[in-house]
Amino acid sequence: MPRFFIDSADMPTDGYCLRDRIHILGEDASHISRSLRMKAGESLVLCDCCGRDYYTVIESISGGEVIARVEEVQSSRGEPPYRVTVYQGLLKGDKMDTVVQKSVELGAELIIPVRCKNSVAKLDDEAAKKKIPRWQKIASEAAKQCGRGKLPRVGMPLSFDEMKGEMKSCDVTFACYEAEKQHSVKQLLKRDFGSISFFIGPEGGLSPEECECLASSCIPLVTLGTRILRAETAAATVLSMLAYEKEL
Repeated sequence: MPRFFIDSADMPTDGYCLRDRIHILGEDASHISRSLRMKAGESLVLCDCCGRDYYTVIESISGGEVIARVEEVQSSRGEPPYRVTVYQGLLKGDKMDTVVQKSVELGAELIIPVRCKNSVAKLDDEAAKKKIPRWQKIASEAAKQCGRGKLPRVGMPLSFDEMKGEMKSCDVTFACYEAEKQHSVKQLLKRDFGSISFFIGPEGGLSPEECECLASSCIPLVTLGTRILRAETAAATVLSMLAYEKEL
């Protein structure tokens, strides 16, 4: 069933009363009528970005507006019972596209690119203003496809020092490092937490200075196993482990 995210201000709530119709305008209305060629009587799921799904039936499509009648409201089933932020060292080419898409599919709430010493890709603030909308669109499409109840966000790139200070606000935090042999991510994921953040380095890996900086900030380095993963694979691996440990 087609799924769309609608701004919560447009959802059918009026104080404590539930109105029974939603008016869809703009790009979503055009997509419903022109791309999907949907007709009156067909069903849509509309999500308010706050974890509620509205199961609706199209009443009319006219003049760039779709009117859908609410049949049922349910809590979204696609949200994990924790909040997770992925800090990803900037990657070259379309690898960041892959990280954003798969991180959203696997439950990430926020994906933040990080400028690292060994990053091959360089992204200043001006270039980022063009890249972020593309990544956000990828995140939106992935969220629709996999049935998320909230719209994950792609943040503006941070420096390594900015990331180090910000990520510690979560209950559990760690950085993945291929040279770590002793501490496993498995140990951390068994803890109780409401929020978690982790850092994945770029293609060139972490520099010795960055490793020391993380250690001095009490951000543990962990191994993901005996095999060295590509930078664009690691985040999906962590999120899959997390889902297995806390959801499945």
